[in-house]
Amino acid sequence: MQDEKRYAVRPKIEEGEALTSYLFRLAEANGTSFLRIIHTINTQDYLKIYSKRYYHVDLIPYRQVDVSLLESLLGMSHDELLSHTYYPAVVKIYDNPLNEIDDISFRLSLLIETKKRKFCRKCLLENRGYKLIWQIKDIEICKIHNIPIESVCNNCGKIQPFTREQMMIPSCVSCAYPLSFGYEDCVVKEVQQQFSMQLKIYEVWERLLRRKGAISSRIDDFNLQQTLALKMLYLSQSQENKYKMSRIKYITKGEIKFLRRLIRGEDSKYHSIIGILIRFLLKSNYSIDEFQTVDVSQEFIQSLFEDQRKTELGPCSTPWCQFKGMTTTMFEYSQYSKASVTHHTSSICTSCFISYGYDKKTGEWSEIGNTINLVSNIIFPLLEVGVSKNKMGQMLAGISIHKINIIIGYMYNQKLIPKDYKFLSNLNLQTEEGLVNKFKILRKHVGGFRYRMVAIANKLFGWSALEFYIYYYTSEVQMYLIHNERKEEKEPRVHKDLDQKLVEYQEICKLEKKTFSSKDFYESYGVSHGVLGYYNLFDEVAAAREKQNEQLKSDEIQFYWSTAREYTEKKLNEEQPFNCESVYAAIGKRRKWLKENCPDFAEWIHQQVGVSKRQQAEIRLHEAKRKIKETIKQLIENDINVSKTNITKYSGINMWGKIELGMYYHSLIENLGEAEYSDAG
Repeated sequence: MQDEKRYAVRPKIEEGEALTSYLFRLAEANGTSFLRIIHTINTQDYLKIYSKRYYHVDLIPYRQVDVSLLESLLGMSHDELLSHTYYPAVVKIYDNPLNEIDDISFRLSLLIETKKRKFCRKCLLENRGYKLIWQIKDIEICKIHNIPIESVCNNCGKIQPFTREQMMIPSCVSCAYPLSFGYEDCVVKEVQQQFSMQLKIYEVWERLLRRKGAISSRIDDFNLQQTLALKMLYLSQSQENKYKMSRIKYITKGEIKFLRRLIRGEDSKYHSIIGILIRFLLKSNYSIDEFQTVDVSQEFIQSLFEDQRKTELGPCSTPWCQFKGMTTTMFEYSQYSKASVTHHTSSICTSCFISYGYDKKTGEWSEIGNTINLVSNIIFPLLEVGVSKNKMGQMLAGISIHKINIIIGYMYNQKLIPKDYKFLSNLNLQTEEGLVNKFKILRKHVGGFRYRMVAIANKLFGWSALEFYIYYYTSEVQMYLIHNERKEEKEPRVHKDLDQKLVEYQEICKLEKKTFSSKDFYESYGVSHGVLGYYNLFDEVAAAREKQNEQLKSDEIQFYWSTAREYTEKKLNEEQPFNCESVYAAIGKRRKWLKENCPDFAEWIHQQVGVSKRQQAEIRLHEAKRKIKETIKQLIENDINVSKTNITKYSGINMWGKIELGMYYHSLIENLGEAEYSDAG
């Protein structure tokens, strides 16, 4: 009951208005702030909500909002509250959305504008609410007024952020100019094709957001997402009864692979089912009603599963392998992620360590890569005639020294090359103890990235590239790598302390005075972009970068202060003139940047220029007085009448109208004590 009284004044929520927009108006009506409401309803299940996360309230409110509490505060039913968010679209796609809340939130954020607020100027003139559908990236035109959906102020050109206090009234965050002004000048030209596409986008999204019920009933035992995938594949090849990938339209190869894995119940996180569905409906001529009512034939479904490629392992065909022609040593090894482009069912022989798989084009079992050919037909013949590594690098176009090191390291362990070969004898190779432990250390530093291991091995153990590959292809190391395949390929490597690593990396950037770089962070800690997505840390990275950029800007400004002080002090001590432009040039920044980022600094520079001008005026005055005194002395010595006219003539100093010089002249004349030298004029 207390919750219901907390916000007693409840303005009417507009149809289709975004929840964040309404919360601003609610705050205004009750004399409070949007921020206070957010802090009240924040669940704290995740990190504390801040401005860069406010879009979660519209996107999928369960992520950071106590929905039950918000219902009570607003006096709304559950369904009414959620109808002002994107959640109704989510429940039409996912069976159990709350179990996949992080992934769904990320996928939705790819389709929704979360950094700036979009609006129709004419709609804002008619009512104060910001519509939810305006934030969809593909929505470019208001279908009511046929004018563009915009995000900038017509007066100052500033982009309007997703949330800001000025949302209480539709005005610019920068200059307070009404955002509803200026719509007369931006009427969309009647381009029927463009407008028709926009209407179709509206139709799809309004169906997802406003109409109740799933977009399709489930097929047999398939879940909702699998059902949508089946229908898209079925319709994309014109409802033919046999699945044929070559006949599919409207869907990319990557999306087809994703949909098929989804249908088979295999883990796949590289695409958004929502995004694929929307793109399919826009590209195809199928209406949502047709999509909902179509029946996928059982024959088509059966052909999808029959089309699964064979997964039995083929034999080893390496010429020097003792198990050639046999399958007993073949081990399925999905470590070869790049091999999935050309082969499937990638495997490795645990005797010769050559990888094999089914060629996707021919369907034949064959080697993945070109190691056998390189060994048998290229490197081995050159070694037999005594060609050195460096000479090979010069002779073999397209084969790098690094690749030659790999092949020689492999051949050495397969006993295809004598251990006393001339350029191997110089390596001083010894039996390395604890090789597996050393490779565990290398994996800890860079994961399973072989190329990155080379540099780390050189730093930690002093190995050259060739030594590294000789140790890498030893049987014990290869077996360790094979049977300890990183689970991180399916589940990201354990990064329980990622938040702490972000803080640690910030401190490193601060100490080393370098810019926060996501790429550098990934490489330094072995954290991939996908890992950050898996742990939902993109916001934290963005916040860390923003904080570090603010600190860098502060440090940068302090450096400019120091440089400017040093420059101006030197000029003043040397009594050399300077102006604002010369100070800007000395620090390497323009006046506009300084005025925007540190106006106090710009004002200080202006003041120092004033000091310089006064100093130069004093210097000129002192010099003029010196010349006047010397001229009077010369006039007396040459028996010439001492007068202002003669002083001006012989010294070049004009005293007329200059009070201080005139007073100085008269003081000199008085000190002469001779009446004949008084000023005649």
